[in-house]
Amino acid sequence: SHLEYLHAQQLAVETQAYARLHPELVRRYRNQFVAIHSGKLFDSDMDFETLFLRVQSRLGNLPVLIQQVVESPVEEWHFRSTRN
Repeated sequence: SHLEYLHAQQLAVETQAYARLHPELVRRYRNQFVAIHSGKLFDSDMDFETLFLRVQSRLGNLPVLIQQVVESPVEEWHFRSTRN
């Protein structure tokens, strides 16, 4: 659907933002989970589920990239699903 396409496009933007922000994220948030929304750091937490639930309560079904900050900028990606 068109909405799924737009969400995929937005997640691509968030992925690029994570790569761009990575050096700063490693310095400040190493081993934490970060939520990237609208090209910026939106929130962070040591616990994925806690962060996910907080982001979901604040942003609903908007596309958000949640990623654990590790040394390498590309690891396992965690994407919010808009499907229930």
